[in-house]
Amino acid sequence: MTVAATFEIRFTRYLDPTGRETAPLPSFAADPRALVSDYRAMVFMRALDAKAIAMQRTGQIGTYASTLGKEAIDAGIGAVLAPNDVVLPSYRESGILMLRGVSPHRTL
Repeated sequence: MTVAATFEIRFTRYLDPTGRETAPLPSFAADPRALVSDYRAMVFMRALDAKAIAMQRTGQIGTYASTLGKEAIDAGIGAVLAPNDVVLPSYRESGILMLRGVSPHRTL
């Protein structure tokens, strides 16, 4: 058999599945309050997404593009934007908008 390609996937892990450190934490993780705030934002985004999917499936809202699995991206971007930064979101960046103060109702 001929091998057409080989590859490896490199990744960095700071915590194992049980929450133990596997490497020194990066400088952005120095403030536990910021980490908790970002985590809460991700949980809120996921809960809102689940509710929006249920509403769409029952005809209560129109077309809805799920953001499932994208919560960390939106929370990370929202956390580092300066107040005067401009955001030009597409249909799946509602989490960034909410972190910028747009109400969840308006993002639907």
